[in-house]
Amino acid sequence: MKWRGDKLKELVKAQAFTQEAFSEAVGVTRPTYNAWIHGQVPKGIHLIKIWKALGVKAEDLFEGSQSAVQVLPLHRKRGTAKNTETSDKATLALAESFSGLFDDTDVPSLQLVAPIRSDAAAENVAIEMRKLMGLENASTPPTFLQVLHLLDQLKVCAIFTSFPKEIKDYAFYTQLRGSRVVFINTTTSVLDLVFPVLHEAVHAIRPVLESSDQEEINREEDFCDKVASLVQFPDAYIREVRIALDGDGRHMQVLEAFARQHAHVISGLAKRLGLLKKEDRSYYVADAVLRKEIKKTLRDCLMPNEHASIYLKHLEQCSPRWFALLKKRCNKVTVSKLAEYVDVSHMDAKEVKSVLGMQEPTRRNKQRLGSALPSNPQSSIKKEN
Repeated sequence: MKWRGDKLKELVKAQAFTQEAFSEAVGVTRPTYNAWIHGQVPKGIHLIKIWKALGVKAEDLFEGSQSAVQVLPLHRKRGTAKNTETSDKATLALAESFSGLFDDTDVPSLQLVAPIRSDAAAENVAIEMRKLMGLENASTPPTFLQVLHLLDQLKVCAIFTSFPKEIKDYAFYTQLRGSRVVFINTTTSVLDLVFPVLHEAVHAIRPVLESSDQEEINREEDFCDKVASLVQFPDAYIREVRIALDGDGRHMQVLEAFARQHAHVISGLAKRLGLLKKEDRSYYVADAVLRKEIKKTLRDCLMPNEHASIYLKHLEQCSPRWFALLKKRCNKVTVSKLAEYVDVSHMDAKEVKSVLGMQEPTRRNKQRLGSALPSNPQSSIKKEN
């Protein structure tokens, strides 16, 4: 869909807003508003504020009836958070704000399809996913880098960006112009990301759920959870943990040791072992303690010291499809829009554009190009423990 900046100007005037008053209402400067009315598409969170301020729908400000988002964002909420109209609009708006980079030529064929929903199917899908990660003969949980490699093997584009506060998720899956995409929240602790990204990977290989029945939706979510849990904690790993637990009175300490060694949450392992009870919060408390010790978000791993050029190098390794798309389109987008896409400052976006456009890097750029992300981003976690 094409952004209608002229329509925004018309609606603002019709509702007796001054430019200053409207800019203040949506939390931007007047130059930003002027950029919008001259064609720049607002970022996701600003689209939400525009809709609220003017009391309009998305289609009132976009030309054409065909949405770029062909599958509504699917996601398992974090903790006790619930889907709301606000959060649904926010995920849709965030997805729409990235849609300009995709077109029909970017649509790949899918590597793996899981049409059947059953316990046996869940086990088979989990086995195939671990094979794609090179873990068919391993008993250990996958690293986050291996999960990202799985997305690439499935021909799913992983996009790293910070989510607005209305989206209380670690990640969500959608389709943009036919391309399968998983958005991953960079402000999330790396400790928490393996399971939800695996969950979204399962969504990516499932048939589109046509039903709006909540029970059917819950069954679909439970199936994705089951596959993700089997991939993260395979039977051989569970047997190893059970052996360590037998005869050891330090129940929580044993689980903490495994969680530290393999960089995963304790509660997820406890659930897989059948130890997690609804009323028992001790495992979640232990997770919170471990999270505070680690103090590593995905952004910290991808972009240490706020170096945009290093981030790009890491991005190429962690999400080659997203990197290739940015490289292909970088000369067709403004620096401001590129800054939104790669979640960096305007100044850093200039360097990003230079590197992506294969131009001669600046002296500052050359100095900032550092070593690639460690083969396991979680290795930096383990060093701190």
